[in-house]
Amino acid sequence: MKQVYKAPGKKRRFSATAVCLLLTAVLAIGGTVAYLFTSSATVTNTFNPVTNTNEITEELNGNVKENVKIKNTGSTDSYIRAKVIITWQDENNNVYPQLPQKDTDYTITAGSNKWKEYNGYYYYADIVAPGAYTENLIGSITPVTANVPEGYELHVEILAQSIQSTPDTAVQEAWGVTISSSGVTAAPTT
Repeated sequence: MKQVYKAPGKKRRFSATAVCLLLTAVLAIGGTVAYLFTSSATVTNTFNPVTNTNEITEELNGNVKENVKIKNTGSTDSYIRAKVIITWQDENNNVYPQLPQKDTDYTITAGSNKWKEYNGYYYYADIVAPGAYTENLIGSITPVTANVPEGYELHVEILAQSIQSTPDTAVQEAWGVTISSSGVTAAPTT
């Protein structure tokens, strides 16, 4: 019987090439994964949260409250608003049932025209930088001595709030207003 020699065929070469490529891919992927799991670097968190706080400053000259302003004590530019609550109170902080009336029971001189009144609040029309003050909210407020109920005195309480100025929508979402140098309006609804 005659033996016939068969040269290696294309099928065997293709199989050997495919096996070599597959082994190379497995080794490359395995090496990359091993490197990723064994290599590490220290990452420092640089996130610094902002603070948004304020402080009311005022001068007291006898029974006259003067130069009421608000300082941004936070770490970011802010919008500021304030509520002014005027009542009669006795020495135990009991509130007289009748509210004092402007120009009858007390006189008040307005502060800066940058304060805009809207819905019971006074909004400062400018953004206030950290460490900066608003202009005067109240120039002065003085009780009319003849009209003070016995055992009571005029009590003027200023409540201030601040909110970061960026993004622009922060003040709209939190306070429901849009603030500009021309005034304060209800924020548009979406």
